[in-house]
Amino acid sequence: PTKNPKEQKIQEEIKIKLQTLGIVGECVTLSLAEEARDLARVGLRKNYSTVVAVGSDRLINEVGAGLIESGAVLGVIPLFEESDFHTILGTKNYLEACDILPQRKVLTVDCGLINSAKTFITKVVIKPKRELSLSENGLIIVNFDGDFQAETKLCEITVSNIGIKRTDQPGEKEETDKSHQSLADNHLDVFIPDQLKERGGFFTRLFGKKSEVEKP
Repeated sequence: PTKNPKEQKIQEEIKIKLQTLGIVGECVTLSLAEEARDLARVGLRKNYSTVVAVGSDRLINEVGAGLIESGAVLGVIPLFEESDFHTILGTKNYLEACDILPQRKVLTVDCGLINSAKTFITKVVIKPKRELSLSENGLIIVNFDGDFQAETKLCEITVSNIGIKRTDQPGEKEETDKSHQSLADNHLDVFIPDQLKERGGFFTRLFGKKSEVEKP
């Protein structure tokens, strides 16, 4: 739900666009008292074979968590241009994402599981507590199935199922193809910036068949 007139207009635009494309069904808006994954499971109980999530990456990941191993298909319309799902879809905006839905190209993907409770499709970013100062020991330790661990001080760790967006990629199609490979390769990638709070620089990368380490 949103009170922003611009976002309300986008929501209505998407509804009309989907109807024009012949995609019809029950349209529901998540309330503040509901969990997206629970709402997705309501759709399963109604025997829907496709559930389309429209919104932020967080919402899409939550809807996907409710559909795991159900046999239903997750349709995706990311609202924001920086969405990781645009990389997966090969799209640039929500209108392009609407246009490819009728093609029904289905991709089976792996998912990440955090503390046996929370599931994600794309990535999670683990950060030190905001109240820590640079002089304090803000150690982050991430354990993977008890086989290995990644750790860093006062720096974020990204655990990704789709790799990481590189500025040296030759093109959007190549980047999309690479993300598809990462989504179904049965492991996660871990990225830790080499320097404190560095953005877009070199990364230490630990590849997740739980044994190999590579530093590009």
